[in-house]
Amino acid sequence: MRYRKKADKQDALKHYQRANTFMGQQRFKQAAMEFDAAERFVSGFKDARYQAEYARSLVPPSHAQLQALVQRSVANGVPLSWLHDVHQGYSEHVVIHSIQVLRQGRFNLHKEYWPYRLNVSGVTDLEVPNAEEQKITFTRVVDFRIFRDDFGGWKATFR
Repeated sequence: MRYRKKADKQDALKHYQRANTFMGQQRFKQAAMEFDAAERFVSGFKDARYQAEYARSLVPPSHAQLQALVQRSVANGVPLSWLHDVHQGYSEHVVIHSIQVLRQGRFNLHKEYWPYRLNVSGVTDLEVPNAEEQKITFTRVVDFRIFRDDFGGWKATFR
């Protein structure tokens, strides 16, 4: 029994160290699995349970989640610069048809966000004073920051 406890502790330490290596490489999904393994070998091992939850919170969103986040981020309209040479009025009723990930940057540990460069395609109603509403399609390369809010939910902002 004594030797088994010692072996379990060594295995837990091995998984914990491997998890820390994955964290340094920003391989958060693998890190979470390794922290979980350390916790399974020795319940309460260091802060493995907390670290596993933290690592899981840093795993980037799926493509479907990303598209939903982009759609939510443009709920109040898009900048007129997205609409190619149309510089009057304001946009409303924006619908994002597709996004394409052009580049995903490294996780910014200091400000805790994922940087993305996305090719965003959609349609919006353009409201112009004293004129009829126009439907405008757009395709634009936009930089987004994807982060978790204070309650753990995903948020997106564009720049």
